[in-house]
Amino acid sequence: LLGDFITGHLHSQAVETNLLPPAEAALYAQNLIASGIEFILKNSPYKLVIPCQSGNHGRTTKFSEFGSENGHSWEFFMYCNLREHFKGEKRITFIIAEGAHTYLEVYGRKIRFLHGHDMKYGGGVGGLFIPVNKAIAQWDIAIPAYLTCFGHFHQMNSTNRFVSNG
Repeated sequence: LLGDFITGHLHSQAVETNLLPPAEAALYAQNLIASGIEFILKNSPYKLVIPCQSGNHGRTTKFSEFGSENGHSWEFFMYCNLREHFKGEKRITFIIAEGAHTYLEVYGRKIRFLHGHDMKYGGGVGGLFIPVNKAIAQWDIAIPAYLTCFGHFHQMNSTNRFVSNG
């Protein structure tokens, strides 16, 4: 769950134009996610490990507060509610991010999860590919990852190094 499940009040016009205000939108999104998880549990034998990243659209502040982002996030609140809702279910593990990145070992390979709002992209000629590959190269200096998964840019792209969820 990579964030931006609600629009929130990121843009001033959204206060009047959003279909739902942030609290109601978060509850609606939470219920949709819960029903999807329940469907998977009912129709498969799989265990679910669910990394959760807060997006920038669900924040309650005008600007991103990277030091206290979760405390100002409707999505963080939603993820905690989902974890509580499924607390008796042994087949689910929620990994609710405390920082910008979450790392998960999958079949012996490290996967990096993030929302993506800390990456700079100015709509350049190379699209997302140049700034994303630069960011990944810098992050890999500290913690190398086989694959990086993020949302934020609202477009689907994938390479052998990253997946951008639309």
